[in-house]
Amino acid sequence: MAKRTDDVTNFRVNRIKDLENMYADEASTASRYNRTLTANANIIRTAKQVRELLDKSIANREQIVKLSKELYAKNPIYMQVIEYMANMFMWRYKVTPHKVYTKSKANARKKLKEDDYMAIYRLMLEVVDGLSIETKFPRLLTTLLVEGAVYITTVSNDESITIDTLLLPNKYCRKIGETQYGTALIQFDFSYFDNLGLTKPQLNEYLESFSEEFQKGYRAYKKDSMNNRWQDLDPHFSTGVLLNEYSLPTFIYLWGGLLDYEKYQDQELERHEDLLHHLVVQTMPHYEDKLLFEVDEVKALHNSMKKKIDQGERVKLVTTFGDVKVAHMADSDTTENKALEKAFKAIFNNAGFNSGIFTGESVEALRYSLIRDKGYV
Repeated sequence: MAKRTDDVTNFRVNRIKDLENMYADEASTASRYNRTLTANANIIRTAKQVRELLDKSIANREQIVKLSKELYAKNPIYMQVIEYMANMFMWRYKVTPHKVYTKSKANARKKLKEDDYMAIYRLMLEVVDGLSIETKFPRLLTTLLVEGAVYITTVSNDESITIDTLLLPNKYCRKIGETQYGTALIQFDFSYFDNLGLTKPQLNEYLESFSEEFQKGYRAYKKDSMNNRWQDLDPHFSTGVLLNEYSLPTFIYLWGGLLDYEKYQDQELERHEDLLHHLVVQTMPHYEDKLLFEVDEVKALHNSMKKKIDQGERVKLVTTFGDVKVAHMADSDTTENKALEKAFKAIFNNAGFNSGIFTGESVEALRYSLIRDKGYV
């Protein structure tokens, strides 16, 4: 009796396994239902996660700046927004000579000869030309928008009579106040030079590209690294520009829109692919709730038909109990899908832009958008 029960049990188990194998789809479809979570739980994949990160942005500034730099390097839409703002203007300059007043009456009455005046004028033109305003300003703005702050110092070259503008690393700079002109007073962390990993000859050569102020500051830091790590820089030659009080790259907010847009793109692609797929349903006959075929016979019929039908990715065979019919995996959608278009516009709305700047709309809307964007820069 026990053996008979075991036989029935084994028969049912085997029958269920056969049914599961018969209805199991191919590996590509099965994997869709067996997805495992990524080992790195810190990866941000949704707009909600972006907003949660920004809620804690002050404490996570370094992480946000890093993500902004990666996004600028990888995502063409994010890069396009920043490049648009940074290169909106064609930067030009003019030099206007004026008389320098002095307390000395003798110097005040002294007239400058025309040759001397022109020599000084040409010298000033060379100095201003050395600033490379046309190329430096877009670069400064790009760094400002990507990292949330930009810190600079100027170095003069007496031999070539030029002034060069150097960008200082944000990580090693901080604002401590403002001058009476509204420019930033900044401090520099001189451990920066030790963290470069350069040999002593390489470091000495690199230090020569900085001003004497930095070279003296580094020597002071080496004598007392505890008290001289952060040092004030001369505001006549060094300053910083912050995008906001916390130096946060505010355009990172559009990252949520980018994630939504990519998600909608995948959904739209999958929808169009499903329109090309067909499902062949083979139904096994039955009479008065009894199968006319045994499970192994059904399996054999399934495999036989599968050789003829299920030979590609666009036609799939499913065996059930009843008639045979062919169906689309998805119904044809004749209505225009607006979700993708709205998601694309939402990206620029999150950045505070009119999406028509990049996609083209009415001339009047573009004109007012340009006025507003120029005011922002």
